[in-house]
Amino acid sequence: MVVAAVGFITPAFAVLLPEFSRKAVESSGARASSDVSRMGGKIASLFLGAVIPGVIALALISKPLMVFLFGEPFAAAGPVLQFLAAVLFLRSLEYLFAVGLISLDKNWWVLGPIGGGLIINVMLNLLWIPKWGFMGATYAKLVAEIVVFFLSVGLFQLASHGSLFPKWIIKPILVGALMLVLMYLLRGLGMTPAFLIALAVYLGVFGFSESSTLRQLLGSLVHK
Repeated sequence: MVVAAVGFITPAFAVLLPEFSRKAVESSGARASSDVSRMGGKIASLFLGAVIPGVIALALISKPLMVFLFGEPFAAAGPVLQFLAAVLFLRSLEYLFAVGLISLDKNWWVLGPIGGGLIINVMLNLLWIPKWGFMGATYAKLVAEIVVFFLSVGLFQLASHGSLFPKWIIKPILVGALMLVLMYLLRGLGMTPAFLIALAVYLGVFGFSESSTLRQLLGSLVHK
């Protein structure tokens, strides 16, 4: 289910390759890297902001969703889907940064995070599957994806001469944390009302903080 969902999301980033390449070609030297870095940061921030509520929702309904789709015997797979929901935006952003690296003529750099994640996944599977069974494989997959994500971000920032701790990651994470806190405080209302109220606050705060970027994106789409 997670792989299928990622398969629907990632083609959107392939469409961005010509735009990344245009930025790299039209500029020169450090400016080209800076333009690609700035564009990648804006897209990544908006994407994180859009997908975080979806990940939270998927984590909340994971068990009833598995039962609805596959029957009661699959209820035990609910926690697996909860943990792997995070893979949706981690894997998708890895594709985004891979596209950015390719536009900067760093094709071979893409293999680094993939190889690192593969090694870590295999090693953790060997350690954790005998200890925790299928949940051990789930933990290993999530840790490997987190490592690949941060390696992809680091290499993209290095290739584009950006900060190794990009600021674009802060805002969506902080607003997402605010959403979780609100859901916890409003839990007495029930899961659905608490989620909807927290989601409305989340969308308002994040939309206001990214209003200028959203206007630029909308203006660009209208122009094209």
